[in-house]
Amino acid sequence: MNGKITVSLLSLIMFFWALQARSSINEELDRVLFDTLSKFRYVNDDIQYGRDLRISFAEEVKKGQEFWGDCDDFAYTVRDLLREKGYKVETVIVRTSAWSGNMFHMVVKVDDKYMLDNRYPFVRTWDRGMRGSQYELIK
Repeated sequence: MNGKITVSLLSLIMFFWALQARSSINEELDRVLFDTLSKFRYVNDDIQYGRDLRISFAEEVKKGQEFWGDCDDFAYTVRDLLREKGYKVETVIVRTSAWSGNMFHMVVKVDDKYMLDNRYPFVRTWDRGMRGSQYELIK
């Protein structure tokens, strides 16, 4: 099966499982994450732009439009949407675990206790997100 189709199907399965398997830890954050994920299509900056380019697509999301980007574009978009709602938000660079390539990845930290991440279809606490994803904080 095509790798992109497999990843998309697995993401969708995880998303619906998460909706049924847990109660929300913050419904407003869930709505922002769900809305942004539903409009987000992953594409590497090198493929899309030929270089690293970091952009917020908050205006597009508010207009109901899809956007193409990578983890940092997703993080900047969520950051901007949540700042407008009055949350304390920061983007954080982490390193993924060895089994997922030791790559740099960007997530969003909200109010020093929640994590929003384009790789997960639900809001997690910061500590659970770091442990569960086996992320290493980059300082």
